[in-house]
Amino acid sequence: MMVGVGRYVAVLVAVGFGVAAGVDLVQERDTNARVAEALELARHNKLEQAREIAEDVLQQHPDHAGAMGVMGHVVYDREDRGPARIFAQRCALLDPDNADCWWQVSVHARFDDERALAEEAGDCYLALEPEGDYAEHIDWSNRFDGHEARPAGACARASRALRSQP
Repeated sequence: MMVGVGRYVAVLVAVGFGVAAGVDLVQERDTNARVAEALELARHNKLEQAREIAEDVLQQHPDHAGAMGVMGHVVYDREDRGPARIFAQRCALLDPDNADCWWQVSVHARFDDERALAEEAGDCYLALEPEGDYAEHIDWSNRFDGHEARPAGACARASRALRSQP
């Protein structure tokens, strides 16, 4: 039996997919599933459970964008906006395709009266999730401010705007 397994390992290594990579892929899927669970918990106001999962993931993977996004939700809901904004911005910079991160960046920028960043981050969210949970809110905020959404290229503009922040 081991001979057969050995052959498969040799083939996997030969095609550039080492056994360690396979193990890493399984661990990544598990980590991402845990973060998805934490995000759902945060959205349902189960903040302590969400925080525990996100902190555990961040201890193992300090640059996990999704876990930072969850922490952004948790900390924001505790009305500690400074750290929440940092988590949201870091999340968006690490994973520019994460619509939830851009939603958070938009909210923080609006609170801090940074209209240009709020609009770009909101446009990025709309480009990624045109029918997402926060799309209607962003669309309303943009119209209220007289901003016409420009989803094409929005995430690149939002990333540049975010990187230019002090």
